[in-house]
Amino acid sequence: MAVGRFPDGRPIIPPSQPEGNNFTFTDSDPNGQVCPFHAHIRKTNPRGDTGAPVERGFRIGRRGITYGERPDLAPGATVPAPESGVGLLFMSFQTGIDQFAIQQEGSDSNDFIQPGVGVDAVYGHNDAPIPQHWPSGSDKTFTLANFVTFKGGEYFFAPSMAFLRELGTS
Repeated sequence: MAVGRFPDGRPIIPPSQPEGNNFTFTDSDPNGQVCPFHAHIRKTNPRGDTGAPVERGFRIGRRGITYGERPDLAPGATVPAPESGVGLLFMSFQTGIDQFAIQQEGSDSNDFIQPGVGVDAVYGHNDAPIPQHWPSGSDKTFTLANFVTFKGGEYFFAPSMAFLRELGTS
């Protein structure tokens, strides 16, 4: 429920919806009963939840790449989790820096998508995260936030294809 995907990568949406990633939450789960509003997949790619006509224009290409060894995760392991040398490198490509805003602001906000849903359960950071409800509207509450420790970040800019083509005509 924190990620909004099954371990094999399939999104947690009603089974009547299409396979893969060709879906919207407004069609498949408008009330967050299957995939909670605080789920990472829903906070970082709302797929119709915001109602904003420009929402699709804020989509980005992104990948997380793990590094380091985690012997503590092996079946039957009794060793402690490593204290350093492991992590996740996150990379994204977008046409403008403003497209990354939905990633950061949506993840860290208690009120993104709907008021009072809490922060992104995977990497949301908030000094005052509010309790989340699952299923939506229930009295079962928990707070998932501030698990990820950011070690740094950079913005790198790549020239557009139009610019590169223009270089060849000079």
